[in-house]
Amino acid sequence: AFARILLAALVVSGYLSQHVAATCSSTETVSSSSDMTAAMACVGDGVTVDIVVDSHLYLSSTLVIENVAALTIRGSTESSAFQYSNTLHARLFFISNSSVSFWNLAILGSPIMGCFDIVNSNVKLQSIQVTSLPFLASVHRNNGLGLEVKNATVVVEDSTVSGWTSASYGSAIFLHHGANLTLVRSKISNNGALISGGGAFVSAGGYLSVLDNSLFNSNNALFNGGGLHVQSVSSNTLLVSDSVFTNNTALNGGAVYVDMPLVGGRRDVFDFDNVSFTNNVARTAGGGMRLQAGGRLTDVTCNGNAAREQGGGFSISGEYVVAAYGLVMKDNFCSNSDEEVIVKGGGGIVQDAALFTCENCEFDDNEAVNGAGGGLMALNSDTSIVIDSSKFNRNFAKYG
Repeated sequence: AFARILLAALVVSGYLSQHVAATCSSTETVSSSSDMTAAMACVGDGVTVDIVVDSHLYLSSTLVIENVAALTIRGSTESSAFQYSNTLHARLFFISNSSVSFWNLAILGSPIMGCFDIVNSNVKLQSIQVTSLPFLASVHRNNGLGLEVKNATVVVEDSTVSGWTSASYGSAIFLHHGANLTLVRSKISNNGALISGGGAFVSAGGYLSVLDNSLFNSNNALFNGGGLHVQSVSSNTLLVSDSVFTNNTALNGGAVYVDMPLVGGRRDVFDFDNVSFTNNVARTAGGGMRLQAGGRLTDVTCNGNAAREQGGGFSISGEYVVAAYGLVMKDNFCSNSDEEVIVKGGGGIVQDAALFTCENCEFDDNEAVNGAGGGLMALNSDTSIVIDSSKFNRNFAKYG
C-alpha cells in the first residue's frame, strides 16, 4: 500500500532560494513528508529533487514554481507519485517563468481541477504518467486538465496523458496562443471533451508536433476532433510523423479536425508524414480526418474508418489546397440507417472550392452504402481533384 504523505502549501521561487540555510545542496533527497518540505524550500537554479520512495505525496495546495532557471524533479520508479488531496481545489502544479524537468513519476490529478498549468516556461516531462483519478464529475472546466500551456515550450517524451473527461475543450491537453508542445513516443488515450478536442485542442497561435510512434487512442469529443482539434491562423501549426490515431470518435473528424479561417491566403497549416488512421468514427463527416485547411499528406494510411454522412476516410472542404503523396485509403465506408440520407464519399470527399491533388495514391475496398462516390467524391462544381499515377480498386457505391 502507498504511504500517504500530506504536504502543506509549497511555493518554490528563485528569490526564496537566495535566502535558505547553508544546509541546502544541489541534490535534495525526499523519503518523507519533512524531506519534501525541506527540499522545496531549498529549490533554486540547478537543484535536483529525488523522490526515492514508492509513495504518494499528497498535495493540499498547489505546488507553485516561479522564476527558477533549472529544476529537476525525478522519481526512483514510475510508481513514485504526486496526488491531490481532497482539500486541494486547484491544479497540482503552477509553473511560471521557469525551466523544469519531471522524470519517472506518476502525476494523479483531480478530475475537475487537473494537473499542470504552465506559463512562460520551458518544461520537459520524461517517463511521466499524467492521469485523472476516477470520478464522475458534475463540474466542468473550459480548458485542458492534464496540461494547460500558455506562451511556453513543453516536451513530453515516453509519457502518457489519460483519463481526462471533464473539460469542454482539450481535456488532456490545451494549447493557448504562443504555446509549443512536442509529443515524442507518448500516448494520449481515453480522454473525452464535452465540445471539441478530446485528446488535445490547439487554439489559434499554438503549435503542436506529434512524433516518433506517438499514439492518440480511444479519445472522444461531442462535436469536433475526437483525438485532436486544431484551430490555426499560422503556417506549420501541426506536424505529425510516424504516429497512429486509432479508435477515436466525434461528430466531425473522428480522429483529427483542422480548421483555419481564410486569413492571409492559403497556407500550409498541417503536415502528416507516415501516419496511420485506423477505426476512427465520425457521426457526420470525416471518419479519420476533417480538414478545413491546407497542407500535406505523405505516406498516410486510412484503414477501417467510418462516417455516417460524408467521407469515411477523410473530408476536405474550403478554399484550400491539400496535396497527398502515397496516400492509402482502404476499407473505409459511409453508412446511414436512414435510407433517405444519400451518403457521399466512402473513402473521401472533397468539396466547397477545395483543391485536392493525389500522386501515387491507392483507394481500395472503400464503400458508400446507399450513396455516391465509393472511393472518392468531388462535390460542388468549383471543387478540383487532380489524380496522378494512382489506383482505384474494388470501391463500391450505389451511384458510382
